[in-house]
Amino acid sequence: MKSIRAFITKYRTKSQPKKSPRPDHKGENNPNYKGGVRKLGAYYFVQQKHPKAVKYGDTPYVLRATVNLEKKIGRRLKKTERPHHINENKTDDRPSNLEVQTRLEHIRTHHAGKSNAERVRIRKINEKLPDKGGASDE
Repeated sequence: MKSIRAFITKYRTKSQPKKSPRPDHKGENNPNYKGGVRKLGAYYFVQQKHPKAVKYGDTPYVLRATVNLEKKIGRRLKKTERPHHINENKTDDRPSNLEVQTRLEHIRTHHAGKSNAERVRIRKINEKLPDKGGASDE
C-alpha cells in the first residue's frame, strides 16, 4: 500500500494551467465568427450598448428587426414601440417590410379577424420561407 501511494505521489502530473484565450481571436478576428448573428428563437445581432439588448451568456444580442427599423427611422425605438413585419414573415427584416407599432397596435394587427387556425397556418408558412434578413433593401 505504501509503495503504490509513493509511486502516485512521485509521478503524479500536476494539472496544467488553463491557456488564456487569444486576445487577437475575438469577434471578427475569430475564425469561427459568423457575422455577429445568432439564432435564439428569432434572429439577433450582437450589440454591446443597446437599451433593448438581452444577454445570452456574456454576449448582448438585439433583434435584427429592431436594429434595421432603428436605422430606417433614424432613432431608437421607445420602450412602448415594437417592430412589425408587414408581410408577417419574421425572418424578412428588410427596412421596407418593417414599421413601428405600439404593443397594443401590434397585438390588434396580428389578431384582428383571424382565427387561431389561420394564425397557425401563417406561422407554418413563414417557417418554410428562406431567411431574408440582411439590412439591405433590394
